[in-house]
Amino acid sequence: MPTYLELNREAVWRAQFVPQALNERLILPLRAHYGLGPTLIGAPGDNNHLYGRHRSRNWALASIYCTNRSYGTTDARDKRGDGNWYRAIDIGITGQPLYDACRRVDVAVRAGRLPGLAEWFGTFDGRTVVGWYQGRPSSSDSSHLTHFHGGWWNESANDFAGMNLFFRIFTGTESVPTTVGGDMPGLFKTADSDTLYMSDGFKRKALTGPMWADFKETWGDVPVATVADMAALDAIAGPDWATVVPPSGGLTYEQTVQAAKEGANLAEDS
Repeated sequence: MPTYLELNREAVWRAQFVPQALNERLILPLRAHYGLGPTLIGAPGDNNHLYGRHRSRNWALASIYCTNRSYGTTDARDKRGDGNWYRAIDIGITGQPLYDACRRVDVAVRAGRLPGLAEWFGTFDGRTVVGWYQGRPSSSDSSHLTHFHGGWWNESANDFAGMNLFFRIFTGTESVPTTVGGDMPGLFKTADSDTLYMSDGFKRKALTGPMWADFKETWGDVPVATVADMAALDAIAGPDWATVVPPSGGLTYEQTVQAAKEGANLAEDS
């Protein structure tokens, strides 16, 4: 392992820096949210990190100390953006907060909501390391049982909107309903229009076209479709990824879910 004195002799080591979006929209807010300092939440890796996104692309390609020059440098998404950026953070939370955060990130990544996140590692239970690496499920060493690692494609390391979204998902501070059980998603309105959507908690689909004629029951201004209707809508409506909010008209989310369930039962009985 090289010493810090040896590492610092190289210009590519000294040139590395944390991009503004990663620092201001994620690292500093996470430290404030969890009450943790830079030793537990940060981007630069220590002198054990001799490859990967805790190092800059330029360092990985040029340093005599790098042990894997292809990690985080070969994909087209890693060839764009400033070559001196750090592209990863470790978040030193443990226990249930870590498990919950990992599950939220896992669902979001699989749903395509975090395209800038190239990799993440953590745990759902404190026993098994789970994660994602460049498009597929993956794992890593046991240190990730006690912290979360996230690494971004180089081109996304200074994406302000992407870092804002990741913070909301990781901390659970965005309003995303949970999935309604069975084959019957809830039906919702968005905050900025009267368009109605069905949602499984993360994906929403606009309810449009002739399928309106097949709705069997309504609850106030919230229509409820049959399972067959849902399958037909799946076939004709494209995905529209967005946060879903409860409908207007005084119904809470819980009331809307109950309306959906009762409407489904009525539809099946008719």
